[in-house]
Amino acid sequence: MFREPSELSLTRQPAGMLPVWVRIVITLACIVSFASVTVGSQLLWDQLPSWVDLGYFRYGLTFYISFWILVSYFPPWPMSRAMRVAVLLPVAHAVMIACAWPVWTSVSRYLRDADATTTFAIQFPLMLVVGCTAVGFGLVSWLVSRRRSGEWIHGFTMLALAELLLLGLWIPVACSAWPGGLGEWWSISEPLLADAPSRIAFVVAPPTILAIGFTVIALRKPNWLVAQHGTLGAAVGLLLMVALATRLDASARVMLLYSNFVPLLLAAAMVAVVGLIVLGAVTWWRAFSMHRTFTARERRGGTVVSDNDDAVIGLEITSWLRGPRVVQRPFNVTTSVGMLPMRGAHLVAGMPAATSQLKIGERLAVLKAGDDVVVAGQSDAGGDPFRTSAAPLADGMFVAPAAHERQGLPNVALVMWRPAVAYLLIVSAIALPALAALLSNA
Repeated sequence: MFREPSELSLTRQPAGMLPVWVRIVITLACIVSFASVTVGSQLLWDQLPSWVDLGYFRYGLTFYISFWILVSYFPPWPMSRAMRVAVLLPVAHAVMIACAWPVWTSVSRYLRDADATTTFAIQFPLMLVVGCTAVGFGLVSWLVSRRRSGEWIHGFTMLALAELLLLGLWIPVACSAWPGGLGEWWSISEPLLADAPSRIAFVVAPPTILAIGFTVIALRKPNWLVAQHGTLGAAVGLLLMVALATRLDASARVMLLYSNFVPLLLAAAMVAVVGLIVLGAVTWWRAFSMHRTFTARERRGGTVVSDNDDAVIGLEITSWLRGPRVVQRPFNVTTSVGMLPMRGAHLVAGMPAATSQLKIGERLAVLKAGDDVVVAGQSDAGGDPFRTSAAPLADGMFVAPAAHERQGLPNVALVMWRPAVAYLLIVSAIALPALAALLSNA
């Protein structure tokens, strides 16, 4: 069942606005980002000798994240400003990680308790891991969805976000299941991270395999994803409870082992942000190139003809980990020179602002029977001696609403904001186990 934009505007928030609970999540994410940067810088400072000076780094990131949030929120915007904050805040996280990591690697050798920091945590090749992982995830997404136009980028984003969530909740469980020593503490005979390759594989492999499997099913069977979203949410909630329980009862060795695996989380977070950035960039480029191709071809006006009044092209929300999905069924367009069949046409239209009000499993009508449209990409049959009809033929068809306008940055935000909010929720969820450990030892 397709919903009309006017119906959503009357029963829910105005088009382009976000639900109240989403705005609350974004606000809390801003607070958590500010607090995490401030507390993290202070904790690092407390672990260093007094003669080590962090310089601008001690307070610089705090001022940076504050400035970023304010600049993201206050300028005028045709839609909810919270949407813009949600889209831009993950980028701020990636910039902070990229700036903080070189500082960490340079001062970590001066930590007062040097035995508590492993070589893995100090010499972790963050940028190399991020680059290789992003390329690998992009390849997997392309292999899974190469026959579905434009779906690979949504698969990339889903895979990166699922990896971040599962890795963040699995690390505390893995550290408790395999602490790597008989005693609570660590020593030369029982180092903190013995058998590093096996231990790292134990931490990384299970969530990665599950994330890939989830992405394959989500792209191949979107209806299954819609039907099972409640069950999947319950499973994630159960895993979160297990992660919290393991951290509340963790030994000193397990807690320190967890902190040494934090570089893996930072890398996963940066890959997730890369996925969001690529999603936005590809969305903008596809809209630009499609509009350019559409205007360069011969165009004809027409009217949509269908066997019923339901929408022929619409947008569906299947998950918070991806943007809206285009759904369509075969229809015809009557033109001045004949009837034109449409089978899998490219939609040239901006993302309707009313999509901000859709819930999982709901669809928004974009084109329906009786709508005036403009089509392009057709070729006439008259020049072919084996074709006697004067009607146009479908050849790489493009269809646009008659009143369509060129798409801009708001269109990108409407595609990106759900995965961006999902990223903020995931970051908050994986931060809870660390907070639980601090509270249990307070």
